Amino acid sequence: LWSRKAPDLSLDQRTLLSEATVGFNDVIRVPDLGETPIWVEIVVKPSLLGSLRAFLYKSPILTLGVTEGGDFKNSYRLVRRMAEAGFLVYPHFSNAFNIQRYMAGDPPPRADTLSVQLPPDQARYFQSAITVRFYSLPPLPRSAGLVAGTTEDRFRMFDRVPASVNALYPVSILNEADREVLFCHPPSTLEFQVNFPATRVSGRFGFAENAYKAPNATDGAEFTIEWLGPNGRTLPLFSRLLQPVSIAADQGIQAFDVTLPQGGGRLLLHINSGPNNNQAFDWTYWTDIRFHP
Repeated sequence: LWSRKAPDLSLDQRTLLSEATVGFNDVIRVPDLGETPIWVEIVVKPSLLGSLRAFLYKSPILTLGVTEGGDFKNSYRLVRRMAEAGFLVYPHFSNAFNIQRYMAGDPPPRADTLSVQLPPDQARYFQSAITVRFYSLPPLPRSAGLVAGTTEDRFRMFDRVPASVNALYPVSILNEADREVLFCHPPSTLEFQVNFPATRVSGRFGFAENAYKAPNATDGAEFTIEWLGPNGRTLPLFSRLLQPVSIAADQGIQAFDVTLPQGGGRLLLHINSGPNNNQAFDWTYWTDIRFHP
């Protein structure tokens, strides 16, 4: 007879933490129980007029506002029936990279508050009372680490995957001073989409030792970091010219730590050849890129 393994019923266990009635645009604080996963159900019911509109046309769009790390805000479309069935609110997985890093053992993003948002002129299509229930769940199982060959594995020396990468040669992982680094031959640019809470970014950079050890002799490279805001304006954050052949202090791994502007934007990490634009032996890298809330 055909049979299959019985499901693990413990994964469906949940404990009610709280139930409350709120209104549209009210701030709903998410319970913080350390690493305990949190499930939420949000019940939004249509009014008689809203039911009629849904039958003849379609329901108005609801939005779920989420704050992370203090004042950083994101918004997502809230599908009423799905919200009523419930969803995982901690860990707050907003993309596949969040899940990959969580499975590898990193701490996940945490949603601080929620709010069900609706323009005032659409309020007549819904009942004013919204029911919100929070539940605790058993611990979520994690895998042993990143899957080899994936994009996340390729950039495992960073805590975020770049949104885009441009370099003279394909980027690759090297070992330099017992540390994994990302080889980025100039001219090169790494771009990070900063749509998550972050006030600082830190990291390391430099030249591979063979680039400046005789008989090889790079003439240097310039490492710059820029911020591209939503308004299209570029703000320089960091610049450093390394000339390891002539300046001993420029040899080995260097470090940076810069403050990021408030709100979302794009972070650009550039490497360009030195003053003579000579690309010979420009074996440069970035590593340990970390965003800090």
